[in-house]
Amino acid sequence: MKHTQKTRRHQQRTRTRQERQQKNWRNKTTRHHRNAEENRNLIFRLHKTIAHYFPQLFERLREIPECRTRPAYELVELLGAGLFLFVFKQGSRNAMNNDRDEPEFRRNYTRLFRLRLPHMDTVDDVLAVLDPEHPERLSVTLMQVILAKKTLRPFRLHGEWYRVVIDGTQVMTVQEGHCPHCLHRKLKNGTTQYFHNVVAAKLVCPNGFCLPLASVWLMNPEEYNKQDCEPKGWRRLAHTLQQSYPRLPMCIVADGLSPNAPFFQCCREYGHPVIRWYIGCGRLFCSGKAIRRRA
Repeated sequence: MKHTQKTRRHQQRTRTRQERQQKNWRNKTTRHHRNAEENRNLIFRLHKTIAHYFPQLFERLREIPECRTRPAYELVELLGAGLFLFVFKQGSRNAMNNDRDEPEFRRNYTRLFRLRLPHMDTVDDVLAVLDPEHPERLSVTLMQVILAKKTLRPFRLHGEWYRVVIDGTQVMTVQEGHCPHCLHRKLKNGTTQYFHNVVAAKLVCPNGFCLPLASVWLMNPEEYNKQDCEPKGWRRLAHTLQQSYPRLPMCIVADGLSPNAPFFQCCREYGHPVIRWYIGCGRLFCSGKAIRRRA
């Protein structure tokens, strides 16, 4: 009798252990299939988004004139690879090259976009000689498509104004003699630093979207008394915004370098809201107040 009870208990423990192992295996298999399905859905959503919002993206890329004499790749393949470097949120060109070396990644990339995937050093070499006016014009065209589809209308300020953030950014530091248009400044150690800055306008939304509208480079002319700066760049940028988006109602948001008479005068000329400034948390913030409605 005792031997029979021990055998039953042993059999029960064995069944329980087997059921637990089967349950863990099913959960692991389910997670694997779920992750694979999410990856497939992500690729599908990416392709669907491009097809819906930018159906002529690759045709637009093919319209950019060739800047090489003996190309091994089509220009659209190089520009597409540079674009998807950011779409895939790669941390560096080397990370993109590592994915490029995987046969499955390259096969899926070619199947989805109908493009070859070049080495990212080749992409960098081409972008170094490409006229920046062409990517800038393409960016404006894509933004005009999004605005025409009224996708961002629910994110307008007070149901009327699009929030446009204006700010200057240092793009790179260069050696002396890089070009005759470099900006420069004296450091505390007595050396002179040469650099390039850009003033950019971004359309921002409460959901976290930050979309480029336009940008201008700060460059010194060959002969000058004062260097190019953000206030001067803002006036050129405002003119570019007016030409590219003449009917877009914008509420300008800027940092502490902007509250001056020329800035407000430029806002009034183009019909943008006046910026009301107040100090908080050790820096300047702003809120928009319309000075007039567009005719």
